[in-house]
Amino acid sequence: MEDNSSDSKAEDVLDQLQQLPPEERQRVLQMLDEPTKPPLVEWASNPLKAKVALRRLIEVRECTREELAAHLNDIDELGEVQSMNFGLVGRRTNDLFHVDKSGSKGEDVLSLTAVGRDVAEKFNDDMSGLTPVEKSLYRGLHMYGHYVAFLGELERYMREEDDPHEDGILKADLVERLKAYYGNEADSYAGYCGTLCERLGLIIRRRDGNQMRYKLTLPREWETTG
Repeated sequence: MEDNSSDSKAEDVLDQLQQLPPEERQRVLQMLDEPTKPPLVEWASNPLKAKVALRRLIEVRECTREELAAHLNDIDELGEVQSMNFGLVGRRTNDLFHVDKSGSKGEDVLSLTAVGRDVAEKFNDDMSGLTPVEKSLYRGLHMYGHYVAFLGELERYMREEDDPHEDGILKADLVERLKAYYGNEADSYAGYCGTLCERLGLIIRRRDGNQMRYKLTLPREWETTG
């Protein structure tokens, strides 16, 4: 005798799904589509901005880009928010953010995916900065190839036989190294990754005349005392 119980259960689930209000049905479908790989943020050189955006969407569940920009602009530590991408959310849904596109970009409705909510709950509500644990979490969220290539070139510079400058490599020299990866965009990658890695405590940047020197460093929270 053929067992149709599994088909019957599937039909029951579909019936229940159809009976949900549209917004709840959409939320269930979002959860089913969540990625199983570790989540990654998109282009976001300001970890504090990412933290505040995540925490805001935990609080209000959803809001438009314009509303989120207004909230971020009220926080002095972030400075002026000039882009409604926030360095985080394009016009497509990603690992952390669901995007319900509207006719106007500013009216797009943003919410968190299930993974995004899980990540957001690991940050606190202190908007003055990131804790050592939050910095470590953000380093993992931002582990893209350009981030690794940037740090890799700094480490290779430190290990060269010729005695490197004790304060690090000049940005112009670093850009030349990065051209092997990024061609004419090497300068942009050096600037972006430099800003991000400095904020995450992975490098130190010091001015040398009209240029900057980049030096790989040990994050303070990883240091041990004797």
